[in-house]
Amino acid sequence: MVSKAVFIDGIRTPFQLPHTGYANMTGATLLSAAIRRLLSRVKLDKRDIDHMVVGNVFHEVKSPNIAAVSALDSGVNVPSHSLSMACISGQAALAKGIEMINSEHAEIVLVGGVEYLSDLPILVNEKVRKTFVKLRTLDMTKKQKLALLAKIRPRDVAPDILKVVEFTTKETFVHNGDKIAARFGISRWDQDEYGYRSHRLSNKAAAEGKFPFVCSVQNSKTNENISTDGTLRSWTREKISTRRPVLRGGTVTVATANQPCDGAAVCLLASERAAKRFNLSPRAELSTVSFAACSPRTDLLMGTTHALARLKLERGVDLEGADVLEFYEGFGGEILSQLSALQSTKYAQEFLNQDTCIANLDIDKLNKWGGTIGLGHPFGATGIRLLLHTVGRLEEEDGELGIVAGCAGGGLGAAFTVTRGSV
Repeated sequence: MVSKAVFIDGIRTPFQLPHTGYANMTGATLLSAAIRRLLSRVKLDKRDIDHMVVGNVFHEVKSPNIAAVSALDSGVNVPSHSLSMACISGQAALAKGIEMINSEHAEIVLVGGVEYLSDLPILVNEKVRKTFVKLRTLDMTKKQKLALLAKIRPRDVAPDILKVVEFTTKETFVHNGDKIAARFGISRWDQDEYGYRSHRLSNKAAAEGKFPFVCSVQNSKTNENISTDGTLRSWTREKISTRRPVLRGGTVTVATANQPCDGAAVCLLASERAAKRFNLSPRAELSTVSFAACSPRTDLLMGTTHALARLKLERGVDLEGADVLEFYEGFGGEILSQLSALQSTKYAQEFLNQDTCIANLDIDKLNKWGGTIGLGHPFGATGIRLLLHTVGRLEEEDGELGIVAGCAGGGLGAAFTVTRGSV
């Protein structure tokens, strides 16, 4: 019999725009702050934790396994590993934690996600990189080393700033956001409406105290205590309509795109048996995980649709019957395109090998506490944040079934179910 994975509790830091509240910190210290706060809430002995897995996209060069660094900094000395799956890294970390518990390789797992964009690694020209590697690894005379260095020209030392582009196509994600909106007939007006919805609901949820899982973080360098999201913006519908498109001729604007930011989130998963043994109170069961991949040339941002299709067709999940939907928002046009594709018979026939549409989802069930457009998007942590919203909303709305889903670079997608009623 498969061991069920249950959600005990979770927490996240306030989200902050790069170079603001968390300036002079590191991703590891940000995540460890969240870990410490979570463990103080659940009252669990650190020695009873079996494993930790963390989603992270832009790895810190000096601490590539940020899971181990953060765990040790929090006083948790357990096997830890980090993984990356672009914008669904958090979901991938959750899936790994669920798998470890289902297979009985672990009974209590910390699952986290973190992104620290205030200090991205800066690359140098390939020629310069290889030159310095040769200098460190080859047995060369001083004259040979100087001759090798002499081949470097001033233009070679210009920094190579990381750009958020799709590796396989070299296209920016904003460009793909424009393309997908045009493909599904999502107008600029529709995108502005959705962007306004995300900002409005994010602000409303924060004002109404819907985020009890947000912990405060003390920036030891500035001595500032950060307790609220610094990503919230009071956009009016009129102001959004005046924003210029990011790309000439496009429809995506800064008001209808997600906000990359700094942030960390962590949750505690356990087997049902461990929850009983350690007197932990499960709040939901996590199961039925589906991943998908589609062509990044034609469907780069359509991973959500493909993962949800697999969730229904292969796992038998009633998508329309879900009480709560929490999806990653890449762009306003992207999320509206997902909803359109799911209810399109033509898309199902051409790309999903199905005769009929996948689902006609109710947008009123979607992201009622705001989304990545309004709250921000710390790449590795967003999947955990979506789970926290799902559990919180199921409890508040007295629902039973929630679905978390999202897309990512490479044409990837992830979806999983959160069940409250059976726990």
